[in-house]
Order: sequence, then C-alpha cells, then structure tokens
Amino acid sequence: VVALMAPWHDPFYLSRVWCNFELYTAIMEEVKVTIVMPPDEEAKFREGFCDHDSVDKVWKNLSKVDVQRAKASVPHDRDSILALIEQGPGFQNFNRCVVNYLQTWMLDSSETYLRGALQDGGGSQDHITLLKFCQNVNKLLRNVGQLDRAADIIEQALRASERSGGVETADQASLLRQLGILRRKQKNLDAAEVAFAESQRISEKIGVLGTADGALLLLNRGIVSIEKGDLQNARSMLSQAKSLANEAGVHDTNVGALIFRYSGRLARLLGDYSLAAEEI
Repeated sequence: VVALMAPWHDPFYLSRVWCNFELYTAIMEEVKVTIVMPPDEEAKFREGFCDHDSVDKVWKNLSKVDVQRAKASVPHDRDSILALIEQGPGFQNFNRCVVNYLQTWMLDSSETYLRGALQDGGGSQDHITLLKFCQNVNKLLRNVGQLDRAADIIEQALRASERSGGVETADQASLLRQLGILRRKQKNLDAAEVAFAESQRISEKIGVLGTADGALLLLNRGIVSIEKGDLQNARSMLSQAKSLANEAGVHDTNVGALIFRYSGRLARLLGDYSLAAEEI
C-alpha cells in the first residue's frame, strides 16, 4: 500500500474514507505500507520541522483523524465502509490505530533524517536550522515517552556541535539544558544536575543567562533540588529563576507560571503554607 502525504501538513489522503480504510486494513494485516511525499513536499516537511508551531500543528492534525468525517466520490461506498468499521473495530479504535501509525511514521522519518544530518555534519542544513530541527524532534520524542531516543538525539547533537567548533555557545547551553530535562525525567538526578550546571556555566560565561531560557534553566535546577531533597538549594535556584523571569519580561508567561507553581510546592515542603498560598 502506498500512501501519499501531500500536502504534508494536511494530507488529502486522510480526507478520503477509502484511503483511511485501506491504511487501517494494511496495518492490521501487516501489509507493507510505504508513505511517500513529492520532492517539494518532502522539502517543506523538513523545513516545517524547524518551526515549533508548524510541528505542533501537524501533530495535532494527525491526532484528529476521524474516518466519520472522511469523504467519498460515491455516497453509497462511504456508507458501506463506515458500516464495516462500525460493526468491526469501532470508530474510536479505528481512528486511534491510524493516528498512532501516522504519528509513529512522522517521528521515525524526522528522526532518521536528523540522525543522518548530524552524522554528516549537517549536510545542506545550516547549524541554526539543524538545532531547531533537533529541538522539535527531541520534544516530540519526549512527549510520547521515548526518553532514551530523545537523549541519544541530544547527545549526538552535542557531539556534532563540538566537531563543528560549537563549544561554549548558546546552542550548546540549550542542548545541555534539554539533556538535563531528559535525565530528570529518567530519574537520573545526578546526571541531570551535571548537565544543568554545565549549561549554566556556559550561559554565564557568554552572557546569555539573563533570558527566558536562563530562567527555565534555573527553574529546572530548582526542581532537581526539590526531588533530591535539597530544599535550601531549591529555594535559592527558584528565587534566582523568578528574578531572571522578571528581568526577561516573561513572568506573565508559561515560564513564570511554572516558577510560581514549583515555588508554591517548595513552600509547602518547607511548611510555609501562607507563602505557598501566595505562590499558587
């Protein structure tokens, strides 16, 4: 079965009831499925993966596959296919199967391309574009619980950055912060602290700590300290994170909200319930 993903951000293929049924049947029968894109759409797919909003939009679009909304040239054919689905797996199971398959394809395709680009030093991609691609692939892998794969991508990106002379740069600090987040989620708190501390050292050295990313970095160091039971260090880190958020003008954004959330949690752990209420 060949599935044509064009346009890449909202494939026409998924709007046809027969195509959805064909894909589902191939998945269940373990028939080989080849997903293809025209060259120009493949280029747009890679470009889109460098934009956070585009990746989020496509991911959400794929999650909204609904065979009951799909169309057919002949109404009778559509009714017959929908009846088969309703009597068989049911619409919810059908949609979930197709969504999982397509999201897995999206992840695997982007990861394969990224690993190849990192291996050959970026290929036709410039360093900044490759970093954005890496950040978005890492985020998707992290969000679906593929923490080992996500960490491996970040470590490969760090090695590629070092090979290209990108030592002690803002990019390296960003990658180390992401690696720290992954290590924390893997419950490897010591490794997380090492990554965060190195990210902070670089950020301070090159003068980029006073940013929203800097506030996030110190927030994450505070979270690690909470999880390790070092509440006094957590208080120091969260206080610094709050100051940086104010300086960077992001105290009223998600960054500020996260800082207040964990500050409230810390206050409860310290037994300061009045402060906890204020933070929340």
